[in-house]
Amino acid sequence: MKTLSFLVSLFVSFSVFAQEFNLTGEFRPRAEYYSVDVPILNWEPSAYITQRTRLNFDYKNSENKIRTYASLQAARIWGSTSMKEVGNEEHFGFYEAWGEYMATEKLSLRVGRQVLSYDDKRIFGESDFDPQGRSHDAAVLRYEGKFKLHAGFSMNYKADNLLWLHNVPYGEPNNFRNMQYVHFNKKTKAYSISALFVNNGYETDKVMPIDSVYYSQTIGSSFGFSPHPIARIKGNVFYQMGNDNKGRVLSAYNANLGLLVHAVPRKLMVEAGYDLFSGNEVGTPADENNSFTLLYGDKLALTGISGFFLTQHVAGGNAYNRGFSKTYFNATLLAGKLIVVSKLNLINTQNPIMDATGAEMSSQMAIEETVAIIYRLSKEIAFTFIGGYVNMSETMRTYLGGLPVYGTSHGYMVAGLTFKPTFLTHKKE
Repeated sequence: MKTLSFLVSLFVSFSVFAQEFNLTGEFRPRAEYYSVDVPILNWEPSAYITQRTRLNFDYKNSENKIRTYASLQAARIWGSTSMKEVGNEEHFGFYEAWGEYMATEKLSLRVGRQVLSYDDKRIFGESDFDPQGRSHDAAVLRYEGKFKLHAGFSMNYKADNLLWLHNVPYGEPNNFRNMQYVHFNKKTKAYSISALFVNNGYETDKVMPIDSVYYSQTIGSSFGFSPHPIARIKGNVFYQMGNDNKGRVLSAYNANLGLLVHAVPRKLMVEAGYDLFSGNEVGTPADENNSFTLLYGDKLALTGISGFFLTQHVAGGNAYNRGFSKTYFNATLLAGKLIVVSKLNLINTQNPIMDATGAEMSSQMAIEETVAIIYRLSKEIAFTFIGGYVNMSETMRTYLGGLPVYGTSHGYMVAGLTFKPTFLTHKKE
């Protein structure tokens, strides 16, 4: 804890040199309950409390063309540490820690651990639902004027020693080894258009050669326009090519189209749309992969808190990655301090799924309903409740396990408070 106290004191002392300095926090204790029905295993529902703790230091001095930002984070489950523990600095890490050189008011270079989040968070997102969130070690050249253009790259290693010259594997299957991307966005009152290109290098899971990296490319666009003051049409089109981390030739796509209507301006919004993810057909060669992956996007926000569909969509090899379509209906109610969101997802398989006898099963996979309630108790305190269920068909249960080991209904509830205090604000006139 001495190191942590020193860092806090150091950051606060820097505020006297800043034109702008803000010290803020986030404390998010949250109770979570999950019920997964697996009759043959007789699983009991699980319940626990997670807590996210963040201290955010934002320093800016335009005269010296510098901005720095650091976010210390501890994400843990209640009870994971002893009640008599004096202090364990390992619980804290840097969620974000970056420096930015502001060459001009519009052009800057940001280097360090930072959040990458674009458009509807389909390919890059901060995964805010998870206690730990998601951030990247990257260097990003940023232009933000009449349009926005970001170009970034990252290289991931485990140690800075000469062993890397001898092809020691990186060994982190969920992290990329190398990554480069370019993102463009132009937004007006009438429309928005974005383009994204990502070159993503994953370390191969093969034994030899030890240090091989396979690269995939994701390219696509997000768009939105308003044909009427109360209506907005929005969508995405993405294509993936190259090789996955098993060396298979990758050819996959994702397309989405939706309509958002302000049924009651500033009070009620309704939305309907269709989301399509490609997958592998029966008989797809073992050296090919047609299953689309959202890379570092906010998967739970796009397909529901359960995460069944995108988590399993990329697991298990060609046998289970059939792809799926999602027809969705959303409604959002705004009533002063209260926000209520309802999401209904109808999931169908994109390619045939066979039962144990080889017969084609129904394309209907599942129905998922999620309700989120947010109530602002004050400017710095909010209460959140999220609850929902998944009703699975026999097709979905077979899809998940290769045999119908899952039950029909699965439920989840999440509830908690979020405190976001502002401890210190300093601005030179």
